Amino acid sequence: MSPLTVGLLYIGPFLGGILGSAITGHLSDLIMRWMTRRNGGIFEPEFRLVMVIPVALTTVVGLWGFGWSAWEEDVWIAPTVFFGVIGFGCTLGSTVSISFVVDSYRADAGSSLTSLNLSKNLLGIPAPPPSPIPSSNSRRLRVFVIYQYDGKRT
Repeated sequence: MSPLTVGLLYIGPFLGGILGSAITGHLSDLIMRWMTRRNGGIFEPEFRLVMVIPVALTTVVGLWGFGWSAWEEDVWIAPTVFFGVIGFGCTLGSTVSISFVVDSYRADAGSSLTSLNLSKNLLGIPAPPPSPIPSSNSRRLRVFVIYQYDGKRT
C-alpha cells in the first residue's frame, strides 16, 4: 500500500464518525420519546439501550467487511467504506453509553462521564492496534490477528 492509500483509508472513519454523531442523538431521542409514550408517559433511562442493536449490527458488519475486503485485496475504497461503518458503529456506541449514563445518574453526570471515559480508555490499553501478520502459505495478509497458531511444536 502506498502512503496515499493509507491516508485515504482514514476518510471512512472520519465521515462515519461525523454521520454517527449527527444521527445518533436525534434517533435516540425519537426512540426514547416513542417508548415513553408507550410506557404511559414514564421515562426510564433504559429506553436509550435500544440503540445497542444498531451499534452491534454496524460494528459487526464493518469489522467483517473490512477484514474480508482486506483479505481479498480489494481496491482502497472497499476497506475504506467498511472502516467508515466501524467508525459509525463506534460513534453510536459511545453516544448511547454517554446518554444512558447521564440519564441514569443526573446528579453525578460529571463524575459518571469521567468514570465512563476512564473505563473506556483502560479497556483499550491491552488491545494492540491491528497489525497485518503474513500468512505462512500465501502472500495475503491476515488482519485483526492477536494470536496465530501455525500447528508446529516448538
